[in-house]
Amino acid sequence: MNSPEGAPKTTAVISAENSATEPTQAPSKPGRIKHIEMMLSETGPYSASIRSAWRGFENATESVRSQFLADLNTIGNLLDARDFSSARLAVDSRAKTERLSGRVNRRVLRIFKADYDKMNAEERRREIEEKYAPIADAFINSFFRTGVWEPLSDKTDIKDEVQSTNSITGLLGLVFHHPERRVRYEAKRKLVLMQLAATVDARSEELKEKDRFPRFLELLNEGFWHGEIGSDKKKRLKTGDVNIESHHDYATFETIGDPREYADEEEATVKHRKEKHKPKPGGYYIRTRHFEQRYINYDGELIPVNQDSRQKTLLARMGKMIRKEEEDPAIAIQDTTGLMLIVKNIGDAYKVFDFFTRGGENGALTFRVGDVEDTLSGKEAYSAKNEGSSPKTKQLKFIATIEGISIEVIIHTYATYLNNVLQDEVAHDELDARRHASTARKIFPPEIYPKINLGVLIPEMIVNQRKVRRVTQ
Repeated sequence: MNSPEGAPKTTAVISAENSATEPTQAPSKPGRIKHIEMMLSETGPYSASIRSAWRGFENATESVRSQFLADLNTIGNLLDARDFSSARLAVDSRAKTERLSGRVNRRVLRIFKADYDKMNAEERRREIEEKYAPIADAFINSFFRTGVWEPLSDKTDIKDEVQSTNSITGLLGLVFHHPERRVRYEAKRKLVLMQLAATVDARSEELKEKDRFPRFLELLNEGFWHGEIGSDKKKRLKTGDVNIESHHDYATFETIGDPREYADEEEATVKHRKEKHKPKPGGYYIRTRHFEQRYINYDGELIPVNQDSRQKTLLARMGKMIRKEEEDPAIAIQDTTGLMLIVKNIGDAYKVFDFFTRGGENGALTFRVGDVEDTLSGKEAYSAKNEGSSPKTKQLKFIATIEGISIEVIIHTYATYLNNVLQDEVAHDELDARRHASTARKIFPPEIYPKINLGVLIPEMIVNQRKVRRVTQ
């Protein structure tokens, strides 16, 4: 089976300079933000160490110019300010800020993709602030709250001044005037996260995701899953369940061979064997699992399949945009909704894939299948190279599109699914921890949070996770 190349990779960056500084000159027009990193960074070319070197924008390096343009887009655009001098003046006092409220309202509504109505602009702006400011806080508060991360929570808590400020003009005031560097940074970070949340939200509304994914599942029920039509002319899906017993390598927890299906009558025997078994070096662990199943009718052969579906949360999408350093959710997030199918073996996996290309039962559906990536056979390496991926991952992944609805489909065998749950370097919670850390590095820069040592913490976290998996999974 040939696997076409995956979706094109995007590039971008995230940064976090805290206070607004003022170069002597500014460009005639601030450009579009090209790098998220530039929006969040506390480090880099636009840091305090080189402010004194500013003698004019035209003579600045490209990286300095990029940082300058990014900051103007993040803050200056809200105030219609073309340089930091005028932006600072705009929030110099409560009276000046209030005089700017009409301009700020227009720009806030435009940035947050809301219709501008002069009579209700202030109310709409408050609605936006009340909606997205708590999301920005929740994104930060979602870090370092469990397990070995927890001791760091008091070192990363949002400063009270920032947590209690939801208005955009109030946050701008903190960015420009607060004496503490960390508060200035966190206020700017909150503004950036509010904009990211609004962008993701707008994209979700544009795609009508609330309706599209349920419709996709409905289509599968109608023409993909096997069932019988009753006297009431309604289709009743054929369902079942299965128990499996699997053995896992003592050192890596990789699945050994193919898991064995067993009947309910064997439950007591299998449970007894599992309890009596003592894993030791050179040996194996025993695990059991229960799957509910549906069926496809593949040329008269009923193939059992376990189905699991999910939609990425808004916070997860924001995290992915930050990790990918891409401000456009349409580019950064190709897998907003996903369908995972688990079958007995590789042969069944390819039959299910072929069933998609045929259009389901009796060709009732017309799927467009693309971006196929097949690592089940071991002939093709897993393409993702980021910190939250593993080259040892085995699966059959593709995009299935029908009625304009595109869903990422992943097909696992029993063995590869269990590896995805249990195996060292492959387990989902381990990769999640790495993704979590990758995001944390970008929103908790060491210059602001010197007590967070992720280089030490992440290995500890992973070792702890592996111990827990061996006891509880």
